Amino acid sequence: MLGPAEFREIIDALNQAGLQPVRLPEGRSPYLSPVMAAGMAVPRALRKARKDASEKQLPAVKDSAEKS
Repeated sequence: MLGPAEFREIIDALNQAGLQPVRLPEGRSPYLSPVMAAGMAVPRALRKARKDASEKQLPAVKDSAEKS
C-alpha cells in the first residue's frame, strides 16, 4: 500500500510532467483517481521491466555456461 509520501512524489511527478491530478467530487472515494492509478501502474511497470530484463539475461548466461 502506498503511503502519503509516495502519493506526494507521484503528484509532484505528474505536476512536473504538466498534468494535474483530478479532484473528485464529494461522496466518492479519494483512492479512485488518476494519482492512485499512476501509483499502482508505476510499480507494476517496474516489476515487469525487471522481470523482462532478467528473462533476456538468462539465455545469455546459459549459452556462456554451455560453451565453458
